[in-house]
Amino acid sequence: MKRIMSMMFILWTVSSCTLKGEFPTVVTSQKTDKSVRVKGTRVFIQPLKGFEYTKQSATYRKEGKAFLQITEANTYGFSEMRPRLTRQALEAKGAKLDVLKGVKFNQFDAIYGEEPADAQDNETTVSLFFGDDHFMVIIMGRFKTGDIEAKDELQQMIKSVYYDDKIQIDPFELANFEFDHSITNFKYAMTASNFYRYTENGKKDAENETANSFSIGTVSKMNDDEAYKAMSKLISTYEIGIEFDNKTITRTTINGYQCFVLESKATIQYKEGIVYMIYMLRKDKTLTFMGRAFNDTDNYLKKFEKTVQSVIDK
Repeated sequence: MKRIMSMMFILWTVSSCTLKGEFPTVVTSQKTDKSVRVKGTRVFIQPLKGFEYTKQSATYRKEGKAFLQITEANTYGFSEMRPRLTRQALEAKGAKLDVLKGVKFNQFDAIYGEEPADAQDNETTVSLFFGDDHFMVIIMGRFKTGDIEAKDELQQMIKSVYYDDKIQIDPFELANFEFDHSITNFKYAMTASNFYRYTENGKKDAENETANSFSIGTVSKMNDDEAYKAMSKLISTYEIGIEFDNKTITRTTINGYQCFVLESKATIQYKEGIVYMIYMLRKDKTLTFMGRAFNDTDNYLKKFEKTVQSVIDK
C-alpha cells in the first residue's frame, strides 16, 4: 500500500447539508453525459472548469491551485487493505491526520481522510479510498492550505466519481514509454495508474516487499530543484519501511537526460539487499524507477541501470 502511494507521488453527485469543507458520510453519484472516464481505471468523474487532464502524471490539475489523481489498484481489494487504513495504523507509519472517517460511497465502503500541510510545501491532502473484495480506488488531491475554494472544488469532483465495474480496461493504457523487458526478464505484476511493477514471479509477488523487482512510471515534467526535492521526500517516506545505508542523491546524465540517482544497500523486513532509485528528466515528463534485489545484487544493479538506459518514449 505504501509503495503504491509513493509511486504515485505520493503521494492524497450528492445532495448534502453538511458544512462547506466537511465531507459527507453518504455519497450517491451517477454516470451522466458530463462524466468522463479516468484513463487507466473504471472510474468516471465530472471535471470542473479550469481542471485540465495531464497525461504524463494522470492527474487533473488547476494550475497553481490544486490537483486530483485517481488510481485503481488491480491486485488487491479494499477489504484486504482496510485494516491498514485505520488512524492507528496510518499514524504509526508517520501520517498526521486532521480527519479520518468511514463513508458509504454508492454501494461501496469507503474511507475519507485529510492530512495537514507539512512545512516544506504548505499543501493539504484530501483522500478517498473505496472498493470491495476485488478492487480498490485511491483518490488523492492536494491544494494550498487555507484555499477553501480549491478544497471545495476537489471535494465536488470526488463526489462526482462513479465506478463502472462492467468496463474492461487495458492495464497499459497510460504507458507513455517502452523499455527492454529482456534485460531482467521480470514479469508484469501490477498497475497503479501509470506506474507498473515487475517481479521475477509476476503477479504472484505483486505485494511482496522483498521480491526482486522494479517499479517504473512517469509523473509531470520537473525542473532540477523540483526533482531533487521530490526524490528526497520519497526517500524519507520509504524510510518508514526501508533502512538505507546511504541516502546521498547523485546527479548524472543518461542518454542526454539529467538524472538524480540513489544507489544504496538496504534492509527491508530484516532482509538485506540493494535499492536503485532514479528520477530522469525527459522532454515532457519525469520518469521514475525503483529497483530492489536481495540476491545476486551486483548483477541486478547492472540490469536495473541497463533497463533505465533502454527507455524510449512512445
